[in-house]
Amino acid sequence: MDLQAKAQDCFDYNLTVNRLHVTIDGTCFPDKQDAIGYARTLNDASIKVFERQGNQIVEVTEKSTEETVEANTAPDPFEAEKKRKLEALGSSGAADIAGQQQELADLLLKVQNAGTVGEVNTLLAGQTDSALLEAGLARIAVLTPQ
Repeated sequence: MDLQAKAQDCFDYNLTVNRLHVTIDGTCFPDKQDAIGYARTLNDASIKVFERQGNQIVEVTEKSTEETVEANTAPDPFEAEKKRKLEALGSSGAADIAGQQQELADLLLKVQNAGTVGEVNTLLAGQTDSALLEAGLARIAVLTPQ
C-alpha cells in the first residue's frame, strides 16, 4: 500500500483529522512531533504530509519536511550522557543493561502476540513503569487498524 492510500485509510478512520504526517512505513500521526519521534526509530526517517481537501487527499510539500528528515538523522543529544553513564557502570553494568533490554524486548513480543486482555495483564503484572509504558505502546501498535 502506498503512503497516500494509507493516509486515505487513516483519514477515513479519523473523520476530525484534516492533516496527517505519514512515516515511510505507513504509520499516520496527526502531530508532526510524534511523527518525527517515531521516524527516528526507522531506517528511513522520511515523513510525507497529507491534507484532506474536500473529498480528496493531497500530499503537501512543507519546507520544514526536509528539515525534519535532517533533524531525524541528527545525533542523539543524550548520547554523550548515556556513554558516560555506561562507562561509569563498567562492563558488568553494561551487561546488566543489555540483559534488561533483552528482557523488555521479550516481554514486548509476548504482549504483541497476546490474544486477550487477561493474557496481557498476566504478562505485565509486577513490571516496572517504563516496561508498562513500552508494552502499552507495543499493544497499541498491534491494535491500530492497518
